[in-house]
Amino acid sequence: PALDAYLAWVVDSTSVKGLVDAVGSAAPGVWQKLDAGDVEGAVTDGLAAVMGSGSLRQAFLQWIGDTAFGSVANASKLADQVTQYVGAFGGVDGAAANMDLLLAAAGWLEANGADKWDVDGGWVTVSLEPNYTMITYFQDVALKTELSTTVGSGVELFYVYKSFGPSGAFFTGATPNPYQTEFETDKDAILYNAINGVKHEANVARVDVYLVDGGEKMYLGTGEAKIKVDEPPVMISPPIVTVNKNEYPLLTCKVSGIAGPFFYKWSGKRRAPGEGLRIREVGTTDWLNKVENDTARKIQVGRIGGYEGELTVYVTVYQGGVEIGTGECHVTLNRYSVSGTAMGYAERDADGSGSVYYGVDFPKVDGAAGYHVNGIGFNDPLYYGDFRETVFSARDFLVHLRDRGATYFHKLISINGDLGTKSTEEYIAEMAWRFEGGEWEVIPQF
Repeated sequence: PALDAYLAWVVDSTSVKGLVDAVGSAAPGVWQKLDAGDVEGAVTDGLAAVMGSGSLRQAFLQWIGDTAFGSVANASKLADQVTQYVGAFGGVDGAAANMDLLLAAAGWLEANGADKWDVDGGWVTVSLEPNYTMITYFQDVALKTELSTTVGSGVELFYVYKSFGPSGAFFTGATPNPYQTEFETDKDAILYNAINGVKHEANVARVDVYLVDGGEKMYLGTGEAKIKVDEPPVMISPPIVTVNKNEYPLLTCKVSGIAGPFFYKWSGKRRAPGEGLRIREVGTTDWLNKVENDTARKIQVGRIGGYEGELTVYVTVYQGGVEIGTGECHVTLNRYSVSGTAMGYAERDADGSGSVYYGVDFPKVDGAAGYHVNGIGFNDPLYYGDFRETVFSARDFLVHLRDRGATYFHKLISINGDLGTKSTEEYIAEMAWRFEGGEWEVIPQF
């Protein structure tokens, strides 16, 4: 409507004639194109002549700003902005598009340089390709932003990506959370991953594109891509689990589109000793690194140690020696530990001989085969310094640990021999100062 009103005003205005004559003088080829019936080419050349002449451009845009729109206060700023955007995109094809550009620039000025610069004329189109994709759980798709108009050299563009729907997010590589549903970048490509293991027909990835000039962002357009996430032919249910303490989640292999029998190969990803996963077939008691047979449709997964991590369980299914597919379950291990308390105690014989110990007392953890005892915050100038980290397995208990019923006691130092000259409390006080202020974390191992 604004363009129609403006063109009607142009037709009725006698003041346009002087400007037309000036443009014709600056670009004689305009008349030749008009004589040949190429109206669009003539207007495009005329506008190009205006943009290429400092005085003519200023006069033309001053005329538009003061006469056609009225509300544009700074025609010089309008001239600079229009020239910039025409140059940024290597010129805009067509007289209508040029007029749209002028209207949009005027609207931007009226908004006093608002962050969102609405290009209602549609002179640049943004798309996110491929605009439709079908993937399965934990797969990804590379998306690329494309513009309908070539961007000139030296032009800075800014992209805001957003994902909608329950299935996934963009992989950004950021820490501690590399998957984000909204991400800002100067890159025209991004990776979408169905990381949530959720089936959904119509996930949407969206990109808003801006042109950046002197810290200001001018909105150019929006593109969208639809992403369908479906169950894979082989999957593990549930596809995502969290282990907080020493629980054993049940995982079930599901195969769609084909009847059994099947052969299953399960494996858990394991890292350093004390970290990672162990697995066992339901109905069995032995924990293993892998399970391979034709009955293991269901397994349990357990942690190896109390340290945190993001790990994966895989199952590959075969029939008649032919691989059907592989499913996976993403496992989050939250840190599992108990607190220790520094204390001393004595083991005295009737004759006064024996030992007084100082160390860390901590509660037993069901199923634990060993413990990592970590201490910080103290400063022992005689031996340990300011940090203590020890690893005990079951075979070390008699050497390093004392079984005190509900707790274990980890010995740090001791005084041995004839203890008749001082009380137990005095001996403990002689050792306790070395560990004052210490904090003790005990991490079970299974």
